[in-house]
Amino acid sequence: MLKIGITGGIGSGKSEVCRYLESLGYRVIYADRLARSLMENDPSLIAGIKAIFGEDAYEEGKLNNRHIAAMAFGNRSLLDKLNALVHPVVIAESDRMMSAGEGIIFYEAALIFESGMKSRFDKIIVITAPDELRIERTVERGGITREEAAGRLRAQIPQNEKAAMADFLLSNDSTLNDLRKKTDQILASLTGISDPQN
Repeated sequence: MLKIGITGGIGSGKSEVCRYLESLGYRVIYADRLARSLMENDPSLIAGIKAIFGEDAYEEGKLNNRHIAAMAFGNRSLLDKLNALVHPVVIAESDRMMSAGEGIIFYEAALIFESGMKSRFDKIIVITAPDELRIERTVERGGITREEAAGRLRAQIPQNEKAAMADFLLSNDSTLNDLRKKTDQILASLTGISDPQN
């Protein structure tokens, strides 16, 4: 099993790359989806999140993302408390999921470096894009303002710092076809690593 982390700042194009990988038959674990499932079903996490963000953190048993984001991204202390609560649980479940299978498995997460998960992967792909383009993408897909999107960018490690820690760097500043071609090039390298006889 070759474990590959895929990361990058908000709006960089991680999900687009992962959808393409899935279309090729690769297994992808999405940290955000996993975290949300745990945050909505793990009683200890639910209690901890409510203690930090109040009862409004949930609506009819579902995570109230807008409420949490509005508080957390404007307050570094709250964001750190949330990450300290959620990350260990997500990491433990991620380890369990990645321990089964063979070949190449991809793990998509914005916070691989921030959460201390770097050492759990054989290689890490960092996806980058110009800040203005990332803000536009985030506003288009998320129903948030430019100011909120810019705030989320500022709350993450600068992408040039992430790029410096990458095994593979994928610049997403052109077309979808270009992004897929670059992904194919990385896959060719990874296939050689996972199957030296290839």
